[in-house]
Amino acid sequence: MTAQTVPAGTGPAPAATTGALPQQHGAFTAAGDRCILELDARMGPFTTLRARFRSARAILHTAEQPEDWTLHVEADAADLTTDRPFARRPLLGRGGLSAGRHPYLGFSSHRMTVREHEHERKQGRGRGRLLDADGAWLVRGAEQPGGLRIRVTEQSAERVIVYATGELDYRSLREACGFTLPRTVPADRLRLILAADLI
Repeated sequence: MTAQTVPAGTGPAPAATTGALPQQHGAFTAAGDRCILELDARMGPFTTLRARFRSARAILHTAEQPEDWTLHVEADAADLTTDRPFARRPLLGRGGLSAGRHPYLGFSSHRMTVREHEHERKQGRGRGRLLDADGAWLVRGAEQPGGLRIRVTEQSAERVIVYATGELDYRSLREACGFTLPRTVPADRLRLILAADLI
């Protein structure tokens, strides 16, 4: 199972500033098949487990200053699929996400900053933008400091499509809240992937 690009669906054509920051300010939301959240276990260059939350939601509040933007992501912990079926039960159990006691996994940003996309800058295309979202992940009912690198891949007055990735150190996470991967899943970090079509 790999990360998928969220389909643009129907709606207005993207503005000429595709890849730039949205010009409209307000709340953009995504849910259902318009919001994909994955949790991957990584060991060095290898992915040892891929998991996807089937019920994920995201809301992006934009404002005139990017530092005032906020992103909130939430998923039902129990509504999870994996590419290794025998790993699903321990991943949701008391040593894993403990979905029975802590039904949600999520992320909330505290601050955002705008960064120019290095590849586009080098290619002479200054319109590409990345957002660095500093915040906290909610895992097993406890907040864990973390962030997301967000790329706005498409935007119009009524739609924002984003792709975001972030990582959590596995050892630090285990020590902080007790989250433990199955023994058959070696890892030194967890990678979180968000793809959302927000309208």
